Amino acid sequence: MNSIIAWWANNKVAANLLMVAILMSGVISFFTMNREIDPYVEFPGARVSVVWPGASPQDIEEQIVVRLEEALSTVNGLERLWGVANEGVGLVFVNGNQDLDEAAFLAEIKRNVDSISTFPSAAEPADVQIFRNRSEILRIAVSGNVDEKLLKRTAEKVRRDIALIGNVPAVDLFGVRNEEVSIEVSELDLKRYGLTLAEVANAVRGTSVNSSSGTVKTDLGRVQLRTRNQADTQEEFENIIVRQQANGAVVRVKDIATV
Repeated sequence: MNSIIAWWANNKVAANLLMVAILMSGVISFFTMNREIDPYVEFPGARVSVVWPGASPQDIEEQIVVRLEEALSTVNGLERLWGVANEGVGLVFVNGNQDLDEAAFLAEIKRNVDSISTFPSAAEPADVQIFRNRSEILRIAVSGNVDEKLLKRTAEKVRRDIALIGNVPAVDLFGVRNEEVSIEVSELDLKRYGLTLAEVANAVRGTSVNSSSGTVKTDLGRVQLRTRNQADTQEEFENIIVRQQANGAVVRVKDIATV
């Protein structure tokens, strides 16, 4: 060691060149290395949610969150556990140590949650999802003088396009309403055509659907049989056939209801 130090002391030019090379390497590395203001970090964890429609936050806390926390407090490798009680839903977040096997950690969480048998009967089954540490980086507002349906479809396309960009861990769409169809059936029209509400519901449920009927082998290969009859617009719902008369006449949804 002393000989190495003595050699560098006696060869000042080589020592200076080494110092310059180290400095240049540091400068180059600084300008080329990947940097993030808010880096994306993954760690073992999960979010457990239980929906109890109509329950107050106090009831959620006492009968949902507390029982989840008691069941999850014994999970091996637990680092942090906290719960949130909102109206109609209870949430519990679980974080584990970094050196844990994430699959085994999540499996134990699911087992402990499934072992709880004292949830209220009206509560829905617990939903366990992998917890990701995500921070919001950018918001994009989609607006225009168009109908709400087209605006939502456009926003979904923008979300899909952004999700395909590299190094984008997640893209969420929010601020939109779920699409729903309202069919208001006239009681007088039901009596006039001799129909029941159940017949109308079964017609809509059984007709507006996409289904697969298997495959057929041919000389050219396999042919997949599928029916694509999912109603998507007001007109398509209105034209659903509820009953076909013996004389060939048909009763459609638009004849007995307002869509």
